[in-house]
Amino acid sequence: MKPFKIISHLVVATVLAVMLSSCESETIQPEKAVVITPGTVVKFSESILPIFSKYSCTACHPTAKNLDFTAANAYTSVKKVVNTSSPASSTFYVVLSSTHNGKDLTATERAYILEWIKEGALNN
Repeated sequence: MKPFKIISHLVVATVLAVMLSSCESETIQPEKAVVITPGTVVKFSESILPIFSKYSCTACHPTAKNLDFTAANAYTSVKKVVNTSSPASSTFYVVLSSTHNGKDLTATERAYILEWIKEGALNN
């Protein structure tokens, strides 16, 4: 009976050793805080509008949720979901600050969107 116990303990130990050695560990690096230089004017045409092309937003938003992010209509649509008196709670900022349709904006892109809203969300 003892040889069976020894063999079963060895089998269990081997299985555990294999399982533990196959574990992977990765370190998640936090995104660096983005600081926009004071006095920088964030322009819709240069910093916000290109995001819609980069992430193919126009594929869903020439019609989805009555938002049209094509170049000719993007500003009018974005203004519907921007709150300049509370920029961080703007639907536009909140939705794009999390994964949206499997896409994540960079920390820099999110910072520019927030700053643009803080500046009054101008069509510039």
